[in-house]
Amino acid sequence: MQPCPYGSRIRQRIMYIDTPQIHTKSLVPVHHGEGGFVLRPIAEIKRAAEVEQLMIAVVESAEDAIMIKTLDGIVRSCNPAAELMLGYPAEEIIGQSVLRLIPEACHAEETMILDNILKGRRVAHLETIRRRKDGSLINVSLTVSPIRDDKGVIVGASKVMRDITQRRRAELELKQGHERIASAAQELRALNLRLEERVVERTAALAAANVILAQKNEEVEAFVYIVSHDLRAPLVNLQGFSSELTRSCGALEETLRTADLQPHIEKAVLGIVHEDIAGALRYISASTMKFQRLIDTLLLLSRTGKQDLRPEKADVQGIVESTVMSLRQTIDVSGAGVIVGALPAITGDVTAIGQVFSNLISNALKYLLPGRPGHIVVGGEIVNGVAHYWVRDNGAGIAVSAQRRLFQVFQRFHPNLASGEGMGLAIVKRLVERHGGRVWAETEEGVGSTFHMELPAAGVTRQE
Repeated sequence: MQPCPYGSRIRQRIMYIDTPQIHTKSLVPVHHGEGGFVLRPIAEIKRAAEVEQLMIAVVESAEDAIMIKTLDGIVRSCNPAAELMLGYPAEEIIGQSVLRLIPEACHAEETMILDNILKGRRVAHLETIRRRKDGSLINVSLTVSPIRDDKGVIVGASKVMRDITQRRRAELELKQGHERIASAAQELRALNLRLEERVVERTAALAAANVILAQKNEEVEAFVYIVSHDLRAPLVNLQGFSSELTRSCGALEETLRTADLQPHIEKAVLGIVHEDIAGALRYISASTMKFQRLIDTLLLLSRTGKQDLRPEKADVQGIVESTVMSLRQTIDVSGAGVIVGALPAITGDVTAIGQVFSNLISNALKYLLPGRPGHIVVGGEIVNGVAHYWVRDNGAGIAVSAQRRLFQVFQRFHPNLASGEGMGLAIVKRLVERHGGRVWAETEEGVGSTFHMELPAAGVTRQE
């Protein structure tokens, strides 16, 4: 048996296998590589051949690509995995330079590998690039080990290659994903910082606006209070002088009747007194009465914002039932049906809560549609610690275009159905908000309205 000096790494390993001493007289000469021969037992030779065949089978079935090359870079053998990985049949690559498989940019690696191999050092897990037969590039993990002959002289190298293209692609995608996440996180932090800055700015602006608004509200309320009082005196005078004029007209009429006037003159003068002067006085009287109601309403709204609330246990059920009883005559005249459901109690000002429900129920009665039986429902429930009440009717409703003005002062939407100054809902809003709650409406013209209120179910009324 004559082993090749550039045989596979397997064969080189076999030459160092310790074989038990075999006692036999059957010896054969075996070339030992220097032109001479040594005698070896036949059994030993057979055992070595069996081990060699076994190792060759292992290499042939390995999933990793295995290649043997000389020190000058000539391929001497490769396993099927190497053929599959590189796309070269064994007969096309054996005898060729390994540089055929290496991109030019990686040629310097071969010099580094050869330097380590000549020094007897193993190069392990070197990640690099190889070129397949079709020209495509793949990422590989490379382990190169020196091959020695039976005298320990390094005569070549074995390469074990593993295709890591998918792994590198996954790593690249993961890296890019991490970079995108890091970039997004950085953008998010910057955005959060900007938002925090804007929140601080808006909060400061809102606080300043609230201070200004509170000042303006105080000024408006003070103005309304002062003006209302200042207007009351000339209004009283106007009413008094109107009454005096009315009495003077009566006295003038008696005087004219007793005077010796020509009939046509008496008729003309009495016509002026009865029609012109009396009509003007009636108009002045109606206007002053309306003016008086407006002043009273303004004063009420002003007091609503200033009066102290007295929080206590408010039996809302009893408050609403008493309100319905006080409106019984109006309810009977309208022919409406009023249903009061179970209403939860709250802590609040009893008088203010009564005024809120009185205004809402009165409004519902005022704006019922003629010819349609009125139906009003008052209900309530506790939701997440908040008392929610509603007053629902099937009346005239309010147009969508007007709903944004619903809780503003002096707003009247159906003057043909009922008289009023348009202050009721503004007062409701003021009182509800002073209790720390909110009020809103769901309404459709010609169908009806539902007014909702939310008040803290067990909280003390907020004081302004």
